[in-house]
Amino acid sequence: MFLFSQGDHLIVTEDLYGGSYRLFEKLFQQFGLTFSYVDTSDADLVRQAIRPNTRALFVESLTNPLLKVADIEKLSALCKDRGMLCIVDNTFLTPYLLRCLDQGADITVYSGSKYLAGHNDTVCGLVAVKDPVLAEQVYFHQNGAGAVLGPQDSWLTIRGMKTLTIRLDRQQENAQALARWLSGHPKVGKVYYPGLEGHPGHELMKRRGRGFGAMIAFEVIKPQLVDQLLMKTQLISFAESLGGVESLITFPQVQTHADIEPETLERLGINNLLLRLSVGIEDKDDLIADLAQAFEGENA
Repeated sequence: MFLFSQGDHLIVTEDLYGGSYRLFEKLFQQFGLTFSYVDTSDADLVRQAIRPNTRALFVESLTNPLLKVADIEKLSALCKDRGMLCIVDNTFLTPYLLRCLDQGADITVYSGSKYLAGHNDTVCGLVAVKDPVLAEQVYFHQNGAGAVLGPQDSWLTIRGMKTLTIRLDRQQENAQALARWLSGHPKVGKVYYPGLEGHPGHELMKRRGRGFGAMIAFEVIKPQLVDQLLMKTQLISFAESLGGVESLITFPQVQTHADIEPETLERLGINNLLLRLSVGIEDKDDLIADLAQAFEGENA
């Protein structure tokens, strides 16, 4: 955000991570930046949102938590044509599954705390920049603002990246199995996972990437089941992080996306029935059994 100046406008993914929304709306808006939130899985909507003072598109390659898929190649071409930067938060997919810079993006950002480090034991952010001149600008701001990772956190992240592909292969295998199981469960109303053939972004991800990731969102059929699943799973932990070797379940409406206005959450479908599941490397049959026993608890 330090690349931009007072009066600049950015287009942003509408169902994005709540922390990014908080950064834009609570911090950088006071310095004169403005933001428009659109469905970035639709390039036409992005095109319609461009203003004369639009300087960048900030897009999640796979959105948090509804797992919509963005066509990075098409959006990058649009940005280049309009003289805008294309910035991609690729945290959910990592460079292993989607190489955004190769598809035309100018900048990719990652919560390295998640899949890259992979063990829920460090806090890390990463920025990768395609153009050397732009990279120097980013580095200047990083150095000036003091956003520098400590040696121990750097070591933990490098250690985790050595096993990234092995972990993600297992996590994706597990996620595919869990998504199919959830799709057939009578107490589940919707399942959001791009690895399912009926997902709107399934074919695009098959063409552009190397996999579908290991994040699942799903809606249960009644609110009482939310508390039941959060409290009664035994192998799957109720916690906010994601991307580690342990499976975690969260309630986005009151956790990760609590800073977004209630009417916006409702419009987007981030409601009181939606749960987000970060699938780990445990045995998939054990994970399914854990969810099954939680669904059949005393409040079912």
